[in-house]
Amino acid sequence: KWTAEEESRLTEIVKSLGWVGSSSLPPRIPWTEVARLMDQKRTATQYDYMVPAMLNDGKSRRWSVTDTFILVHKIASLDLDREEDIEWYSLPDEKWDYWTIHKLQQRWGQLKTTVTSEGATHRRG
Repeated sequence: KWTAEEESRLTEIVKSLGWVGSSSLPPRIPWTEVARLMDQKRTATQYDYMVPAMLNDGKSRRWSVTDTFILVHKIASLDLDREEDIEWYSLPDEKWDYWTIHKLQQRWGQLKTTVTSEGATHRRG
């Protein structure tokens, strides 16, 4: 369980790294740096998951089928030949900005694994 003190300190640190308190985060929060500044009380991944919940009045949100559809559509619309060319920070927009870049990359990796195991691939042609 997160204490009010932890949440307050975390908010201060993330603001110092560029978050202005809107409903979305800057595209590149260095979570390992956040963990260091929080005296390594939790892992970088724990902070990565906690901050979006703080943005949503403390309510965490689960990844949905709709989120998967949006992610796949956004990546497909980039019309790229190589996955390495995805500019992850460009994917969120004002209607879909809850997820961190790390979470988008993680979900994409999970989706690729699922699709690849079914005999398909994310590459064109």
